[in-house]
Amino acid sequence: MATALGAAGDATGDGFPSLVETRSQDIGAGPGPRVPVTIAVKGDPTADWTEAQRAVTGVLRNRPRGTTAPQIAAVAGLSERHVQRTLRDLAGHGFARFSEEKVPWGNNLLEVQLWRLDLTEQCVRALAFLPRLPGPSDSTCPQRIPPEFWPMFWSGTRGSDIELPRDSLQVACTLLGCPDQAAQVWALQHLPIETLKLCRTMRGYDQGEIATALDAAISEREEARSG
Repeated sequence: MATALGAAGDATGDGFPSLVETRSQDIGAGPGPRVPVTIAVKGDPTADWTEAQRAVTGVLRNRPRGTTAPQIAAVAGLSERHVQRTLRDLAGHGFARFSEEKVPWGNNLLEVQLWRLDLTEQCVRALAFLPRLPGPSDSTCPQRIPPEFWPMFWSGTRGSDIELPRDSLQVACTLLGCPDQAAQVWALQHLPIETLKLCRTMRGYDQGEIATALDAAISEREEARSG
């Protein structure tokens, strides 16, 4: 299982993204290419970076599939104008890149402007000196699943009609059993721990990679909750 990419979505799950922070519907925060971890090497290329450059790069590192400037601003605690300036500066030095893409959203495709790290040699070297940003600490189960996952619920209850935590076991079995790693990671991070534990005992989720991922997610979330 990959670790958890971000245009944020409509908090109710009923419409299009509001492009502000909504942790449970972060397009960019799912799995993608593995981004290098922090490994100190000689000669820090980020020594003269501003706090904004460090913060923006940290957000991009956690969203390898891409994220929007408003989402970066919300997560980093900076103004959108400041983020836009910082992104242009990072892009000018070969650390970030921009693209316009269409992403699944409900039953439609949504056009978004995404920023992501440009994993050049100098970017990878810089990441070795930047500590990872902590993950979200909010363990509250969302009321809806992100619209990008609605098409996975093609039999029975429509994705747009699913309510959480009421339908959490159905959601867990559907998303954890699908090949979309972003969906799997979302389920592991946001569905109730009790649901994950129940799913772990069921056939098809009691061995192999999915069982390992469930064990790790349950352990990590219980530790965070107790801490």
